[in-house]
Amino acid sequence: MTIGQSLAPEADREMRITLGVLETAVPQENETWKPHHNLMMLGSLATDILFAAVLMDRCPLEKQEITRWDADTRLPLPRCVLLFYEYTDSIGDSISRDSDEILETPLPLIIVGRTIFTMPRGAVLRYWLSLIIDRRAQLVLYLRMLDIPAPQMYEHRADDKQPASQFDRYRLLVSIWLRGRWWEFRYCSWWSLTHMTISQMMLPEFDQEMANSRRVLEAVPEDNYSWKPHEKSMTLGRLAGHVAEMPGWAIVTINQDKLELTPGMSATTATSKEQILSVFDKSLVIAREALAGASDETLMANWSLIVGGHNVFTMPRTAVLRSMVMNHMIHHRAQLGVYLRLLDVKVPGVYGPTADDK
Repeated sequence: MTIGQSLAPEADREMRITLGVLETAVPQENETWKPHHNLMMLGSLATDILFAAVLMDRCPLEKQEITRWDADTRLPLPRCVLLFYEYTDSIGDSISRDSDEILETPLPLIIVGRTIFTMPRGAVLRYWLSLIIDRRAQLVLYLRMLDIPAPQMYEHRADDKQPASQFDRYRLLVSIWLRGRWWEFRYCSWWSLTHMTISQMMLPEFDQEMANSRRVLEAVPEDNYSWKPHEKSMTLGRLAGHVAEMPGWAIVTINQDKLELTPGMSATTATSKEQILSVFDKSLVIAREALAGASDETLMANWSLIVGGHNVFTMPRTAVLRSMVMNHMIHHRAQLGVYLRLLDVKVPGVYGPTADDK
């Protein structure tokens, strides 16, 4: 299997989820709405998602240069949905056709004259996919504040009339993975994926996203932990705690063959900046060592989630790391950024400058 063939199913899955969120946001009366003067309008968020999808679809071979980046750029929501569908309908097929040589070619990303990074082309594609997940998470929070039910992604939603059991929640996660066709990987020769190991391919992105998450956690104010933007939302302290516990999920995924969830298991909630950063940092050191030392055989071995005695899913560890750890963390970190903005707290840049950097 080539690098492109390994990335394509994840890209297809995330694009399908994103299309569902965009379709939910289509009522045009809301496209200029924003919960804070320094946050993007709902329509601008949707346009940013489209912009990232176009950059994935048209990823060049020599350099990717963006001469203008305006957070207020906005296309009509129905137009965004239509164009997003057109650009992403076959994006997985397009990525899967790229050779390893093309996807390993260094590609500089230049935004308004500034070189942001130089990474292999495959990593740049993952960067834009992560940006889509980030903006999508913000869009879902906007919908929550407008009392518009959004599609389910990683967890149970407060919109559900009957609270789902833990088993139901993770069964939904499995259905998302199956739509993403990760089951196909079980029948492929992962050991012929590339001359790089799976660990070597994942570590640069892992390091970048964990560093981004720590910067956002550092910005969380200690005197607002009980605040939340909507009665059905998590508190700031719980959301920060959820982001901080993500490296711990990586440890469990790599070092154990399964995770058994039982009722009453504790969840991390921030009580102080020192506490929440300590939880994150201690877990991160162990998680990175575990990932760096994991062989391809280990990362491709099946891992199971068991809830209440039910085997909810069994997937390769690398698939679990991508979705339940990395993408899940990006999703909640983006929501945390919106919380900070609503509290008039300076928001660190993650995938580019924020309004505070202007």
